[in-house]
Amino acid sequence: MARKGYVGVVDQAVVSVGNFITCVLLGRFAAPEEYGLFVIVWTTIMIALAIQNALICTPMSVIGIQRKENTSYWGSMLLAQVFLCIGICIVIITAGMMVYGVSPASFTVSSHFSLIAAATFSCLSLLGQEFFRRLLIINLNLKDTLFTDLVASTIRLGGLFSLYFMGILDTVSSLFIIGFGSLVGALLVYNRSHMTIRLRREGLWLDITESWRFGRWVMAEMLPYVLSVQGYIYLTAFIIGARETAALGASQNILNATNILILSLTNIVTPVASKKYADGGSTALSNLMIKAGILSAVPILGFYSITMIFSEEILVLVYKQNYAGYGVLLVICCVYYIFSYFNRLLQIVLYARKKPNVGFFAKSASLFFMAILAYPLISNHGVYGAAFGTIISQIVIFIGYVLYLAGAGKSENNS
Repeated sequence: MARKGYVGVVDQAVVSVGNFITCVLLGRFAAPEEYGLFVIVWTTIMIALAIQNALICTPMSVIGIQRKENTSYWGSMLLAQVFLCIGICIVIITAGMMVYGVSPASFTVSSHFSLIAAATFSCLSLLGQEFFRRLLIINLNLKDTLFTDLVASTIRLGGLFSLYFMGILDTVSSLFIIGFGSLVGALLVYNRSHMTIRLRREGLWLDITESWRFGRWVMAEMLPYVLSVQGYIYLTAFIIGARETAALGASQNILNATNILILSLTNIVTPVASKKYADGGSTALSNLMIKAGILSAVPILGFYSITMIFSEEILVLVYKQNYAGYGVLLVICCVYYIFSYFNRLLQIVLYARKKPNVGFFAKSASLFFMAILAYPLISNHGVYGAAFGTIISQIVIFIGYVLYLAGAGKSENNS
């Protein structure tokens, strides 16, 4: 398990470094207005991936791992994945058409329809790659996952650097390159995972409905989270403009370097935590999460602390002078990421206990505060107000998680 965990961390490093370098290249060499547009599109793609994670990947990690014979379950989830991709594709195209003509002038590109096509292609390719990738991870086939992610990231970064040296690095071309790399990755991962998938009519509807009953609560908690946290990205863009959105995205991208560990923690520990809880109850789950928390906290919180101390210097180092003077913004974002890290640990515990509905109520509460505070914060304090609003959202979620787990612990002790 330790060796597989190491390979999993390396694999997540490949994915996270690829995303990090992608955003750094655009943030460093593209105009702030152009990068602001990319931040909006990239945030939208990340939301689509979050929807997939809620409805498909998380149920696979929790329900599929507990089944003795799960090849037919993977086939059912593949069919659900196809319909989900069709729905997301329709939403992206429709939203892109609706935004046309009403988006800020600073977001205008040479061809709006090229942007829609690039965003749709990139999104669908990433969704396909992630589905088969997570299937390999759940089955602990991490070496194949690492190989395919290395190939996909090499194609993406090679293409982006080529665009830079040719002087044509922009949002549309970058999205097409990202999509092509992910498409190759999806095909490679499928080639290594399709033997574990069997599509059968018997039990198909039962598989999908069971996953829906679980995933709908993950989805329900994800939507308020997107609106209460990621919504600040969209509101900053439409209230203030592209440059301020770019500054917020650039600050968050630096801190996304910790995704190497945080996403590895989620992808690897979630199915293990679910198994521990099913076999050994709360005690086994607590012991696992304490160990996982200690191992991950030192590098993650250490990185955030160093970033807070040298915020201005790090911004200039990564993005040259494009976002000089936004050091305080980066510090505020660090506080947000600290609370987000602790919330991720608590979320794994809730998923293992099959209580994703708790996240729904906690994140709905954060959405309530966001609805009240977002506009006055951004209008009066600009992008700094938006960053501070994300902290409030994370604090509300944290309080909700802690209150539930404290109450559940008392109930188990009394019983």
